[in-house]
Amino acid sequence: MSYKIGDEATYGGATYQCLQEHISMAGWEPLNVPALWLEK
Repeated sequence: MSYKIGDEATYGGATYQCLQEHISMAGWEPLNVPALWLEK
């Protein structure tokens, strides 16, 4: 899945805002890659 800056996603019951455009990859969950996601 492709994410753009400002996109929102829910993971583990929390909502995150995308900080950098990227394509999702295994292991790139928000808790593992904080440079890509900001918890709201």
